[in-house]
Amino acid sequence: MRGSDDLVDPQLFCDELVKEGGYALAWIGVTSTRHIGAVDLVCAAGATEYLYGDMAAWWGSKESVWGPPGTALRSGVSQVIGNLAEGAPDDPWRERAARFSLGSSVAIADWLGTRRAVLNVYDRRVHAFPDTRVKGLEELVRRVEFAITYGRSLRQAQAALAESNLAMDALKVTEHNLFQSEQRFRLAFESNMSPMLFMDLDDQVTAVNDAFCRMIGRTREEILEIQLASFTHPDDLDVVGDVNRRLESGETHQIRYVKRYLHKDGRVIIAEVSKYAARDAEGTMLYSVSSSRDITAERALTEQLVASQRLEAFGTLAGGIAHDFNNLLLVMKGYTSILIKELKNEKMRDAAERIDLVLDEATTFTKQLLASSRQQEIQPQAVDLNEIVRAGLNLMDPLLGEDVTVNLSLTEGLPLAWLDPSQTLQVLLNLITNARDAMPSNGRLSLCTDLVELGEDYAAHHLDVEPGPFLLLEIADSGVGMDETTRARMFEHFYTTKPQGTGLGLATVYGIIKQSHGHIDVRSEPGNGTTFEVYFPLAKVHAGIGAIE
Repeated sequence: MRGSDDLVDPQLFCDELVKEGGYALAWIGVTSTRHIGAVDLVCAAGATEYLYGDMAAWWGSKESVWGPPGTALRSGVSQVIGNLAEGAPDDPWRERAARFSLGSSVAIADWLGTRRAVLNVYDRRVHAFPDTRVKGLEELVRRVEFAITYGRSLRQAQAALAESNLAMDALKVTEHNLFQSEQRFRLAFESNMSPMLFMDLDDQVTAVNDAFCRMIGRTREEILEIQLASFTHPDDLDVVGDVNRRLESGETHQIRYVKRYLHKDGRVIIAEVSKYAARDAEGTMLYSVSSSRDITAERALTEQLVASQRLEAFGTLAGGIAHDFNNLLLVMKGYTSILIKELKNEKMRDAAERIDLVLDEATTFTKQLLASSRQQEIQPQAVDLNEIVRAGLNLMDPLLGEDVTVNLSLTEGLPLAWLDPSQTLQVLLNLITNARDAMPSNGRLSLCTDLVELGEDYAAHHLDVEPGPFLLLEIADSGVGMDETTRARMFEHFYTTKPQGTGLGLATVYGIIKQSHGHIDVRSEPGNGTTFEVYFPLAKVHAGIGAIE
């Protein structure tokens, strides 16, 4: 097989694997733009008929998320199936593996340009991919990806710098050649869309391109005046130090790692960095070149997906328990009703009535569990959101007390919302109660409604949102706020920071909103209060009635 520096075409790479490597099939897929985590086919070589025919609709579908290629994309860990006829995840793929005489396969994740990609290799033999062969293929993929994505730009940059240095040292290069060298450097480095840095052995930045300046929100002059450590997250300084040590010692010439940069506005930028050591003829390191890729949004989406799956799993478990427990309560309620009617002894009848009250509380608890797990029956209808807000505020007004100042800003003439009035009222009451508990005294509570448009950019950063018009209910308080740990877990069942809390309040809010095809977003910082933004579907959009004014 040819060296990775010659491979600049993914199709050529697949062809070479089949031709020179003797594999039955090789194909490359990338993350789909249609479904998060799904796989789109880019190119293939060998027994390609295995991939098409009846399986054409599989590509880019939700089903492709959970196959070995999708799993490799999500986890970054290679996925091996030793026997496709038995171990393939879906029946159609198992049947096709037998039909096309494919024995085993491996899926290896990496990058193709700026997109997450996965290489899939098939052998006609079963168990043809032991650990040693998988590691060899992984190393080959890394070499090929580096050659495709970074190699050409870095080689051009090095050539330009080398030519400039030779011109100055030997005084033999004409002014015309120097100009051409600078032009090549500008094309390969300054105009590169990947954020790039040149650094000396003390990690002082000696050159930076516009893409890097944009990524961390600083000017070129600001970056050149300070060391790399000044805009590196403090917790990652040891990681950077270890990378520099390995490069300077000659242990390796290029390292890929993940680090956090500090944006000028205080935000943390998570980046995947490839750092390369430039050396002289004797192998002594002269300087380093790094190329970064901002993966902040990608990490956030992955965390959203994991959190959503965790809430879904816990909700399913809680809902199942609630259903079974509710059936037992119905039987117990029936018997206590009989006892209350039949018992003549006043003391015994009073005990039965107390049991009946406890059963009512247990029934209310199971209803909360069902609501939080999205298994309670809802009855959506076209509703005026402002009327629900006014009704909820009237109910809560006596409990808010005189210390809380309420600011009501309801946009009039809003289109009708598509929701269950009683369930939505429960959402409102829970959020107002949380706001009240977060404000010890002299608090401010704001409730606002409006018609908003959630665009493609917002939807791209929130897994459960479809672009389009929504009715917004915003509830903001001036309370103590929440830290990052609390925000990450606030919708979990039974998680609470209140001494007497059940941990079901916000879980119920989340369950009702999701079951109503809505969306909830939260902004909060310790000492700066909390703002809940609840988005409800429009009756016109969801049920085909009403009108947007």
